[in-house]
Amino acid sequence: MKSKKQKTIDFLLKNANPSIKRRVKSEILHNLTADEAALYQEQIMQEEMIKRIIECQQENGWIGKKLHGGLDTQEGATKYLAEKALEKDTPVLKRAMDAFESVPLDDLCYDTRGKIIDEFKVTGHGHNLIRCACIARAGYDDVIDISPQIRLSLDCFRRVLEIDSVLDITRPIRGGKQLVFNDNEKWPCRYHLDILAHTSSWKNEQNIRMISDAITKLMKTDRPELVNLVPSSWVGYAL
Repeated sequence: MKSKKQKTIDFLLKNANPSIKRRVKSEILHNLTADEAALYQEQIMQEEMIKRIIECQQENGWIGKKLHGGLDTQEGATKYLAEKALEKDTPVLKRAMDAFESVPLDDLCYDTRGKIIDEFKVTGHGHNLIRCACIARAGYDDVIDISPQIRLSLDCFRRVLEIDSVLDITRPIRGGKQLVFNDNEKWPCRYHLDILAHTSSWKNEQNIRMISDAITKLMKTDRPELVNLVPSSWVGYAL
């Protein structure tokens, strides 16, 4: 009698789209053949959304005209392409990664009007943090160095365990109506988690345990004053 897991796998391999089929065979079963990989790649490339993304790609490799947003932007498109399990050297993805290497951080396509927000000074923000999360998701961290941001991501989760609560590293503004992080503080956000989720150089027993303990602490609901408390970043104004 087949297990629930095997029944689920069989169902997906029969009914799912080519991206899911490929990921099941490569990431779960570990039996993807070269012929199957080529077939799935061809099928994925024929999907309408992939074609639309390719049409949005600029001459320099940047997808769309902005960094952050939907599938017609550099972030949305590169993460989508990676989630779809396209080959790493697929031209549309490779050219987008090349753009991340060549386009300076003060370029207007980063949506900051030429201002560079330093992710090491302003926790939870910074367009380079988003850039590095995209690079990690595409599996290009062995091509483009994002090791400083990997270390930063670890430090942000470690900070959770070093203090009692986020109240220790924030200050009130607007007469106490809003909290902002202190300058040069560290606190994890989705992009730090994204970077760690899609890289492996940091993984050892100690770091994995630290991340687990930090997330467990963040998820606790025994202190009502902390539940759903989301301080803003401060860059001369609240973000």
